[in-house]
Amino acid sequence: MRVDFCALDTVTLDCKAGERIEIALEIIPADTAEWEVWEDTGEFLDAVSFYSTSGDEASTGLRDPEWMEWQYPLRCLRAPTDKLLRGATYEATASAKLWIQSAVAWTTNPSPQEEDSPNYAVDKALPSKGGH
Repeated sequence: MRVDFCALDTVTLDCKAGERIEIALEIIPADTAEWEVWEDTGEFLDAVSFYSTSGDEASTGLRDPEWMEWQYPLRCLRAPTDKLLRGATYEATASAKLWIQSAVAWTTNPSPQEEDSPNYAVDKALPSKGGH
């Protein structure tokens, strides 16, 4: 994997049954006219990839709402509808400790190899089994 930067962040929350939480990651490029934005959703991960006219690439990711429901006692009340605002609103169906993870990666020297892309780095940073 060859990216200039990759980071995984985790926030831990103690939720009580009936509590509502909103998990969101909003990324807006400084000059949106210079960036092409692609939404990459899957079974475990909601990601957004950015491609600039200058050649830079970036990707951000959060857990998919379906994955969150499989892993935790949560019910999704609102799923993401905007590709630049990832996240969802949940209601806890039981008390639980949640590990909320997000990842970001970028490169100023993109490669045609998928395994060298920021999107691949984000996918690897957020494995399907979780990180807690």
